[in-house]
Amino acid sequence: MPYRIGGYFMSFSTRWQYRIHFLEFAINFWLCDHDKLDVLAAYIHWDAQPGMMLVSSFKYIPYGMPDSEDWEESLRDRTIAKEWLMNGAGVKADELKWISLLDNRKITAKGIQPKRMTIGKSTMTPAEVIEEMKEAVRLKRELELSDSNNH
Repeated sequence: MPYRIGGYFMSFSTRWQYRIHFLEFAINFWLCDHDKLDVLAAYIHWDAQPGMMLVSSFKYIPYGMPDSEDWEESLRDRTIAKEWLMNGAGVKADELKWISLLDNRKITAKGIQPKRMTIGKSTMTPAEVIEEMKEAVRLKRELELSDSNNH
């Protein structure tokens, strides 16, 4: 299902400066734990910078239908940015960038709500875990290369 998504992007330098030491999963876990299921955190590259996008707007685009292109942030989006990022985390307004994009990065592949994963006991051997980690790194690099080629 293709979606046009919109939200606020912060480069990793901004995130580290304000000590928001969470990765995508940790932020989404927090959103779940606090019943904020209308926002989704996603690691992305934007303008050749790695960072985090807090997605607050979603628009479903049926297959074969034209994309409506960019859209402007809403009052709801600005409220989320002000309350969560500026007041809650101390991020300055000029360090947030509103962006809108067609989700070809698979941000919404598992839905438009954050998910809390249940971690169970692994039956994998240490060697299998290492191989799985290597494969994940390889796939991540491929995705990052693909993203950088699209910008």
